[in-house]
Amino acid sequence: MLVDKSGVLELGKLSGRKPTICMSPYLCFLVPFTLFGASPLVAADSSVAAPVAPVVSSAPSLMEMLPASGQMFAAKKEGTLRALLVGGGSSHDFEKVFHQTDKTFLNGLGNVDAIYTSNAEEAVARMSDADVLVLSANHKSFGLSAFQDALKTFADSGKGLVIVHAGVWHNWPPATGYNTRFVGGGAKGHGKGVFSVSQVGKEHPVLAGVAAKFEITDELYYPKFMEGAKVVVLAETQEDEKTKQKWPSVWVVDDEKARVVCIALGHAEEAHGNPAYQRLLQNAVLWTGKK
Repeated sequence: MLVDKSGVLELGKLSGRKPTICMSPYLCFLVPFTLFGASPLVAADSSVAAPVAPVVSSAPSLMEMLPASGQMFAAKKEGTLRALLVGGGSSHDFEKVFHQTDKTFLNGLGNVDAIYTSNAEEAVARMSDADVLVLSANHKSFGLSAFQDALKTFADSGKGLVIVHAGVWHNWPPATGYNTRFVGGGAKGHGKGVFSVSQVGKEHPVLAGVAAKFEITDELYYPKFMEGAKVVVLAETQEDEKTKQKWPSVWVVDDEKARVVCIALGHAEEAHGNPAYQRLLQNAVLWTGKK
């Protein structure tokens, strides 16, 4: 409240309008419409009540945060790689395919300890114990500075990042720097159906044991790279019927501090159960984790 030495409340100083004078601060209610978009100031004894607009925050409330899993890594064993799977948002069954299918597959390798969360705060808390972070998410909570800053710190420490499907989309504001650093660009559109994916002739550990050409039932993402992006494409789709061109499907981002692999594949169960997809995911996790 704005009160002068005489104890008079001057509402106009805040509103920018002609001052409304109240002889006692307790007799007036201030509705700061210039800040919150509400209607002009009125005195408490006015016959017309001024509606108060809610304060809108860009940050998700606790109710908007996705649920935590409570999962924690087992005691560290020599030769075991810890993989933190982070997923959640819209348009995908993250719980079924990124949590249940991918986590079960990776844990079945014997040398990977994989856990999953869809909660951004829990993800930040688990990062310090992880060797690799596998990210496939589009929920707005992962675009907030708390998660994005933690992700940058994770990468700066030399740990590995595998960005899968939904994670290579343009999900969050450019100011985060996410797509620039970790994707080299991103997708804004896609096709879908049965299509082939072919290696482009480059030898790389991520491609070990993967057929030179394989078919998959999936969404066919249209990722475009930013000018000057330091990426190495390892595999690409067949020519898409709609766009009449081939699209990158697997690529490595040349980051100064971290190993980063992007896999545009992986929309639903048909893709996650595909042996070629599973081998790509396995190789990407082990390579980025320096195993």
